[in-house]
Amino acid sequence: MSELFEYIAGVLGCAIIIAIPGIPIWQAYNYLRYGVWEEISCLTILEYFDVKSDWVAEPNTWLGMHSVLEWTHGSALAIILGIFWILMATQAYK
Repeated sequence: MSELFEYIAGVLGCAIIIAIPGIPIWQAYNYLRYGVWEEISCLTILEYFDVKSDWVAEPNTWLGMHSVLEWTHGSALAIILGIFWILMATQAYK
C-alpha cells in the first residue's frame, strides 16, 4: 500500500509542478483576448477548489495572513503543494 501512495504522491507533485506555468499563461491569454488582467491569488485558488471557509471570504482573525495570501500569486501555492507532495513521496522511501 505504501508503494502505491509513494507513486501517487510523486506523480501528483510532479503534475502540479509541471502545471505551474499554466497559470500565468492563462492570465496572459485572457489579457490579450479580453484586455482585462485577472489576478489569481492563493485565495482565488482556494475559492476555485470550493474550500468552504468563512475565513477565506471574510476573515475575522489573522487579517495579515489573509492579506499575504491575497497578495501572493497562485503559482506560489501550486509550488508549495507540488513540493509538499514530492516530499511526501520521498519521505515514504525512508
